[in-house]
Amino acid sequence: MQNVTSPRPRPHGTYRDTFYAKLMTHHPETVVDFGCGSGALLRRLRGDGIRSEGLEPDKDQVLEAERADLTVHHATAEHAPFADNSFDWVVSEFTAHHFADLPAVCQQAGRIARKGVAFLDQWYDPAIPSQQVAAGFDRFCKKIDRASGMIHNDSLSTDDLFNMVQQTIPQARIELQTMLVPIPIPMEELQMAGEKLLRTAQPDTGFREEFAAICQQARAHGMTDDGASLMFATID
Repeated sequence: MQNVTSPRPRPHGTYRDTFYAKLMTHHPETVVDFGCGSGALLRRLRGDGIRSEGLEPDKDQVLEAERADLTVHHATAEHAPFADNSFDWVVSEFTAHHFADLPAVCQQAGRIARKGVAFLDQWYDPAIPSQQVAAGFDRFCKKIDRASGMIHNDSLSTDDLFNMVQQTIPQARIELQTMLVPIPIPMEELQMAGEKLLRTAQPDTGFREEFAAICQQARAHGMTDDGASLMFATID
């Protein structure tokens, strides 16, 4: 859930573990992580003896990764500085909605990968009312972030993600999986997160009224933490 921080348990560790276990079934020897942050996934790969590198546009995150002796390039995924077929797998964890041009990122990933491309990103189950509320709050948060100049796109549906990868990496065989650990988010936490975000927004933008409507829906249906979609595009 975007812009929600809490000491309560959150499901993202489970999602990351499932994603990593799925990646390991492909026995990669080399991996590049698009949008690697300070290198959490790279550390895990290194611990398993897998040669890995990362791309990260935030210079502070790059410096933190370098202090851990990780190989991270200060670059965007849209302009990945790697030769064709230079890594077994290209991966991305919870960063697809931060890319300025996701189709270009997919094209770069397909160019670089010898064996496959894998994305893990947030997902909401539209069949569950509490997830519909969560998706609405997520869109609200991202709308405020974009108003401040941040690249923060709405989450892709599974159909949108599948179609985008199919169009940009046509040689791949695509496997898509969704996961959901529906942990309830207390109203107090929602209200604190929304009020904190509203303080960063310009007045008279209609955001406060939009947030009030989301809270009304949350009181009626509850709100649960986000799920995740795993997309593995294997290049045969």
